[in-house]
Amino acid sequence: MNPLLLKDWVAFLMSSFVTLFILVYVLHVPQLISGNSDLVHEYYFKNFHINIPFDIFLLFIYLQLSFTLIRFTKVRKEIHKILMVFIETILISGAFCLYFLSKPKSSSFFSRWFHSVTYRAIIYDILLLVFTYIIFRFLQNKVK
Repeated sequence: MNPLLLKDWVAFLMSSFVTLFILVYVLHVPQLISGNSDLVHEYYFKNFHINIPFDIFLLFIYLQLSFTLIRFTKVRKEIHKILMVFIETILISGAFCLYFLSKPKSSSFFSRWFHSVTYRAIIYDILLLVFTYIIFRFLQNKVK
């Protein structure tokens, strides 16, 4: 296995776990943003064994799309790359938000989440993605 690829995977997993742990379990950001402790408890506590891996998968997809946007726009400065992650997250999460809010509320978790939290869900996603990206890049640059 390519050591660079392994290093990037480890950096991604570490950054994902650190971000989720700090934002969800230490700072309680989802509760603060959503005001819906019941849904947060259902997602991150009751069903954490399913939803943490799912969140890591989503973080991976979002970041891959961000990296594609960064390569496409040929952005070089790190602050501009962070801004690209920010913009890309607004676009994707905003699209999901519009989709779920355009449908009647159903029993699915994401339908209940978006109908309860509305556009504040985008703020939470921005925090998740930007913090994950910053930690990921720190690890990539510092751990050689």
